[in-house]
Amino acid sequence: MNCPSCNKEMESGFLQSVGLICWLKTRTRFRHPERAKGSIRLKACQDFLEYPCVVAFRCSECKMIVLKE
Repeated sequence: MNCPSCNKEMESGFLQSVGLICWLKTRTRFRHPERAKGSIRLKACQDFLEYPCVVAFRCSECKMIVLKE
């Protein structure tokens, strides 16, 4: 995948968390962001031993990360 900002090749990888991965239009003060209005859950734990992760691409030039749902 090429960077949408500089058009250079992006490195493929994952964005991983010990909790849920959510998308929000604005920051929230909720301790659990999935409870915030308009929150979209991108990934949650499927079992006890698994941590949520989503496919991500990183541009080392622009420091931009692009997520793939």
